Parts: sequence; C-alpha cells; structure tokens
Amino acid sequence: YRLTDSLSSSLLTPFLLQTGFTNTQIADATKLVGLIASIIGALLGGAVVARVGLARSLLVFGLLQALTNIGYVQLVGTRPALAMLYVVVGIDQLCSGLAVAASGALLIRLCNRRYSATQAALLSSASGVLGRVLAGGSGFFVERFGWSTFLYVTALLGVPALLLLRYVTLPPVEIDADK
Repeated sequence: YRLTDSLSSSLLTPFLLQTGFTNTQIADATKLVGLIASIIGALLGGAVVARVGLARSLLVFGLLQALTNIGYVQLVGTRPALAMLYVVVGIDQLCSGLAVAASGALLIRLCNRRYSATQAALLSSASGVLGRVLAGGSGFFVERFGWSTFLYVTALLGVPALLLLRYVTLPPVEIDADK
C-alpha cells in the first residue's frame, strides 16, 4: 500500500541535491515543513477514517499518496525554487501522513485483541519489506532512465494496491462489552 512512498523517499535527498538544492534547504523542507505536514496529515487522516470509514480512506489516501510523487517531477530540470520545494514536500508529507493513518488503522483492525501488540509489530514490519527490497535497485533505475521516469513509475506502482483494495474484506471492529 505504501510502496510508492517507500521508493520515492529512499532517493529523495540525492534527487533534491541533483536538482540544485543545498543540504540546508533540503533539511528545512523535509525536517521542518515535512514533519509538520506529516503530523497534520496523520491527525487529519485519523479523523477522516473515523468519519468516512476505513475502506474509502484507504482508497483516497492511497491515490493521493501515489499522485504526490508526480509533484516532484515539477522540480526536475527547473531552477531551484525554494517555495516550490516547500509546497511539494508539504503536500507529499501531508498525504503520506493521511496514508499512514489509514494503513495503521487497517493493521490494527487485522489484529486479534489478545495478540495485538505482537501482530501489529509483525504486520507493520512485513508491510515495508517489499519497499526496502525494491529501493535497493532504485539508484540503478534512476541512472538508466532518469528522475522523471523513476517518479512516474513509483506513482504507477501504487495502482496494484489500490486495485487490490476491492478484494480486501475488513474484519468487524471488536467491541468488548465488559469495558
């Protein structure tokens, strides 16, 4: 579900450096603007999941997360514009926070209450394995095809997860009547 985010973020700093931004500008954008945006996104995502439901939230947030990779294409081949960097990183991290909230809610929902801590830890670790494995070859891909192609491909890699969502049956929420 978060494969697009894993792959694009694995090379974010080298990409921004090659685009012409300085380490300080990148740190300000990713660590300050990005952190604030991701916190807002996670809080907003939790509220939206509670209001419209998990299935819809997973679909919309997954789509938004994949589309934000295309925002970085706007930085390819242009003169470094700090305001554009802040906007692109802010939107990306806001959407990432939304997706984190929805995917976290899904993982918790899949866990049995008696083993929730163990199952949540295992599921969250397992959910990131594919992204970590594929990220190892990202540099080779970029070297061969370029940044724009890489960013478009990472966005397209979100499509299979979104298509598979229609086949996911969400377990009912367990309500403990004793509490």
